Amino acid sequence: MTDDRPRPEYGEYASEAEQAAALERSGVMPQPPAAPSSLPAPSQQAPSHPPAPNPATRRPGPALQGGISPARAVDRVATIFMLSFGLVYLFGSAATYLNLAAMLDTLYAQMGIGEYTPTSMTAGVGVGIIVVQVIIWLIAAVWSYRRIRSGRMSWWVPFIAGLAGFAITATLLGILLAGDPAFAAFSTRA
Repeated sequence: MTDDRPRPEYGEYASEAEQAAALERSGVMPQPPAAPSSLPAPSQQAPSHPPAPNPATRRPGPALQGGISPARAVDRVATIFMLSFGLVYLFGSAATYLNLAAMLDTLYAQMGIGEYTPTSMTAGVGVGIIVVQVIIWLIAAVWSYRRIRSGRMSWWVPFIAGLAGFAITATLLGILLAGDPAFAAFSTRA
């Protein structure tokens, strides 16, 4: 017995339950079932070629075994790497920012600027930098997770978060240093 129907591609002849299970495994949100259409009787159906695959339901590029394309895998690795780097930086720099006056005094001595004079803002700026960096990292982690789960590109989220954290830290340190007499004298000398 021969079958005149074209060979199925992309799960065209899969049942609705099989299609929903495949979509769930791939991480794509299943579409609600369309209203049943009146199909012509089997005697009237005689397509000479297979129907074209629907590009809206198919993802481009080859898929890895887990159903993730290579581009998505690279995006995940880059996102997780940058978030991990940010977390390590956060823990590593916390002690420095908690003792900001001593760090700035050491920096001044190394650069030959003079001696740093702590102000009432010094401790607050150090704690403020830590709080801002923790908040930025948490926002980036949650937003990246949501973008990865929805299958969207996410590498840029921790990248932008890192730039924002750097800009805010540099601004707060700049405000602190602008009021220091030794730094002002060094700036006018140079």
